[in-house]
Amino acid sequence: MHSVLTIYPTAHKVEDLLKRESQAKGGLFGHRVTTFPQLTDALWREAGIARVMVGPVGERLALEEAITRAHARGLDLAFAPGNGVRDHLLRFIRELKSAAIEASDLRQACAGLPDTAARRMRGIAEIFAQYDNLLRKAGAADAHDRERLVVEVLHRMEQTGRRPRFLNGVEHLLMAEVYDPSLLQFMLVSSLIRLIGDATLTIQAEPFDLRISRFADLTWNRFVAEESISDKVLPHFVRRDGRMGRLGFVLTHLFAQAAPASANHGYLTSPATEGEGDEQELGARGIELPPQDSTIRIIEAPNPSREAEEVARVIRRMLELPTAEQIRLDRIAIIARDLQAYGDHLEAAFRRYRIPLSMAGPRPLSAFAPARVIRDILRIPAQNYHRDNMLSLCRAPFMRFAAARYPELPAQVGYIDKETRSLAECIESRRAELSRALQQKTDSTRLEIRRRLRDFDRAAQAWSTLLDLLVTLETPATLARYVAKTLNVLDRLKFDPLRDSLVDSSAATAGPLRSAFETLANEARIVAPRRRVALGEFALVVERVFDEVMVEPAANHVAGGVRAMAVADARGLDFDMVFIVGLNDGVFPAYHSEDPLFSDDAIRKLNAPLRDALRLRMGRFAPDAPGPILRTHYDRNAEEPFLFFLTMSMPARCVVLSYSAADDCGHPLPVSPFVAEVSRILNGAAPERISADDFILPATDCFIPDEFLARAALDSVLRQSDALHMADTTQIESILHRMEIERKREKYLALSSREDLVDDRRRQQNASNGAWWLSLDLSPGDEKLASASAYDGRIKPGPALSRFLLKGPDGGPREWSAAQLTELAACGYKFFARRILLLREPDEAGYEQTALETGNLVHEILHAIFTQARLSDGASLRSSGRQILDDFHRREHAQARNPAFFEVEWASIEAMVDEIIEYEIARQSRGEPEIETHHEFPLNLTLTQKSVTGGADPLKITLVGQIDRLEIYRDAGRIRRLKLIDYKTSRRLSDYAELLKPDHFACEDLQMPVYALGAVKHFHSEISSETGIELAYIALKNRDKESDPQPIPPAVLGSPLESAGEKTVAARILNLVADAVAGRFEVDPLKCGEYCPYRRVCRYRKPIFRS
Repeated sequence: MHSVLTIYPTAHKVEDLLKRESQAKGGLFGHRVTTFPQLTDALWREAGIARVMVGPVGERLALEEAITRAHARGLDLAFAPGNGVRDHLLRFIRELKSAAIEASDLRQACAGLPDTAARRMRGIAEIFAQYDNLLRKAGAADAHDRERLVVEVLHRMEQTGRRPRFLNGVEHLLMAEVYDPSLLQFMLVSSLIRLIGDATLTIQAEPFDLRISRFADLTWNRFVAEESISDKVLPHFVRRDGRMGRLGFVLTHLFAQAAPASANHGYLTSPATEGEGDEQELGARGIELPPQDSTIRIIEAPNPSREAEEVARVIRRMLELPTAEQIRLDRIAIIARDLQAYGDHLEAAFRRYRIPLSMAGPRPLSAFAPARVIRDILRIPAQNYHRDNMLSLCRAPFMRFAAARYPELPAQVGYIDKETRSLAECIESRRAELSRALQQKTDSTRLEIRRRLRDFDRAAQAWSTLLDLLVTLETPATLARYVAKTLNVLDRLKFDPLRDSLVDSSAATAGPLRSAFETLANEARIVAPRRRVALGEFALVVERVFDEVMVEPAANHVAGGVRAMAVADARGLDFDMVFIVGLNDGVFPAYHSEDPLFSDDAIRKLNAPLRDALRLRMGRFAPDAPGPILRTHYDRNAEEPFLFFLTMSMPARCVVLSYSAADDCGHPLPVSPFVAEVSRILNGAAPERISADDFILPATDCFIPDEFLARAALDSVLRQSDALHMADTTQIESILHRMEIERKREKYLALSSREDLVDDRRRQQNASNGAWWLSLDLSPGDEKLASASAYDGRIKPGPALSRFLLKGPDGGPREWSAAQLTELAACGYKFFARRILLLREPDEAGYEQTALETGNLVHEILHAIFTQARLSDGASLRSSGRQILDDFHRREHAQARNPAFFEVEWASIEAMVDEIIEYEIARQSRGEPEIETHHEFPLNLTLTQKSVTGGADPLKITLVGQIDRLEIYRDAGRIRRLKLIDYKTSRRLSDYAELLKPDHFACEDLQMPVYALGAVKHFHSEISSETGIELAYIALKNRDKESDPQPIPPAVLGSPLESAGEKTVAARILNLVADAVAGRFEVDPLKCGEYCPYRRVCRYRKPIFRS
């Protein structure tokens, strides 16, 4: 082992090999097993080249600086170098440098291109030149510079007959399964072969009958065609013999024939259909298909989650086999083209089935929560310190700062963002409001106001400190200085990913995060020491750094567990059992489209002069058959079947191919053509389809307690003694109890709803003899009423509930508004969730005024106009209206959260007010008699009912509110008619008018009935049985404005002292409150709104179509 230098493609392969060797031979010292990066690093350190290494972060900074310098020189790129283009340019420069191509070579190669392509390529060559000059002047080198300088050192050693100390004792070079070395890596290996004198090349490709040999031309042909080493290297093309049964058969014939057109384009609907035309093909050639065995399976899952679950289930089934037939878990691999898409699904499934899983392969730092928190912090100033972003910061993990204890403050002070109104202004406004309240309140409430003011000051101080800290990020600075400022902010916020755990993936990023910032600062000092950036640009740099830095948490590696890997990381490894997941078209194979900046035609025209430039520079050390310097998208697509072939070669005993029929959102996914190729070889083998409906499995297919319990529950055998093997008695009783609850709830919700029953009764009543006032039966069905339980909104009555519903803060009767009673009448459960459980989310101010704010403002304006102007004088009314509107506009505009949005809403408010003024003038012009008008008329009425429980204490409540407009028509001092009008900032006049008709009055809506009852009570000494009562609505946005007045018989309103059996408004209100006191908040609404925030709690499903 010490005399052989072995180069493997990945560190995973090296680790795997060394583990096996150490298990067989004991401890290993001075081994010569390495990868290309490790080999280059060793030779670089031995060469002692005086260059500072920069990593991907420094490369990106150098490119940004090169673009800036090229622009300063007047460079015309013929395209805009946005963020995506910059990433593209960096990949392009890396590809050129990996082939030892310089900017001057690219500039000279442009001569054969068309004008537009040549101008674009010359611009890129200029950026490339600036990039190289910048690194050279800084005494720095990137990864490809290091490879090139190492190759040059080896070439000089060859010329002088010397040999690196690293090769002392090495007699043979083995390059194993490195199937795609860059040209620099190829030249490095070629030089080592010449220096060592003996080498072997092994790779899993066969040059004669594989359709994928075109991609192999980029790899092994270079070594075969290189004359300087052709007598020293022995190519050994390994196909990993020993695979038995159908697996060996498929490996022998995989891609042996030209792929059908559908496989090339990948629009298959089923793998079975692809083999129908070729079913007899192998038989016609005298090749017999081996009998059916378990070496190859094809599985179709309904979605990626079920696909990952089925992988775990297959492994669990295998573990149930006799010991001799089992496969060690560390000899099982899950391979995906892109492991990121399946990582979460696999971890969840394997955790559920208690199978150890080792997730191999690094992930970008940006994929971890701590990096996302830092990214969001840097975005806050650029997003104008928006309230939502600030609150997200308060909820973010890994930090502890004072403002996080007061998340309610922004909503309390009406803060939205800095541009709308600064937090300091909002705080001062709220503090002044509290101070005024302190001066106006009596002694009994002053202590509470003072306490609230002290709490407010503490919260305001904490938020002001947070904002002042974040503001320090705004000042432009150098990148290194910005790193220092960012770390200071994180320290002040007590940012610590290790706070809650030392072993999870977030904790594993604590070191890499700090290192990433230090690397950014250090490489910025080298590459762009004087470059000053704004916060937005720095945030983008940090995001790119987080994307570039890769982290492989130790927590992902479980000793002895199943290994999940991406194809690129699994090269060269072998296992007993392999699952190839994600075999959907566009995933594996992944398709590369033609480069939008560098067309395939331009690349082909560049390759020949670039090869000539390479030969000229390298002289006799240049490769004899370098292949393409730049690859077309056809070359990149040719890699996909090669990768699939390598993956199929990994298992020694069996392979499982799986794909999803749809994505996680239910969108259909096409099947990979690779599945069709395998199916073709197996004479159209059909996949095993996993049904999406099989979420409760047969008992013979259950592996974990949850599955057994679900099966036992479905089969009604939980009460049997065998169930105690799956769970203890308490858990089983809990499950049975929950099942009984859910069965009752399902039965309860399936019964006819009160909404449907009342609609039917209303239609029947109207069809027979017409509707009578308050004659409609609003009760639920008898069966539903009897079956209601605590899980359907029927709660146990008690003193606490009675006090809440009946007692006010001062010990007197509770004050009920018409809105609260309407809510209780329409849906008792909604009232319970909103008013008693307090499940409603806090109201937060937005840029625009809410409908409630607009309605209140319109009411306030109309009240001011109609109380200050002379209604009989149209000119005075218009003049007063205009003056009042201007006054309100000045006041509200100054306090608006966003003036621009306010102006849009104000135009609507102004139009509504102008129209109602004209409506009033038109009404006065009709010569109607003089009336007494009250605006915002207050009402305060106490209702009393004997307790429904039979006790001596009466049920007593107080009704409060304000009538928008009350018109009193008098005759000889007595009131002849009362007319109540309510303003609505709406267009739905007919809907409101419907509420006043006999069959709807005091049913779902109690606003106008409450107002009518309060008005009659207030003027009871001035009215008689002949006094008329009329109700109407004015819809301010409706062209017709006022609904037809609806006369109401005074008798239906009732009196302040009522008994439970009366058909009056007062009795209806008292009965509603009495039912609430009795705990009746059933999920059986009389009127369920189109949108209800509590529907996910009550689980009531409003029918889409009503009969």
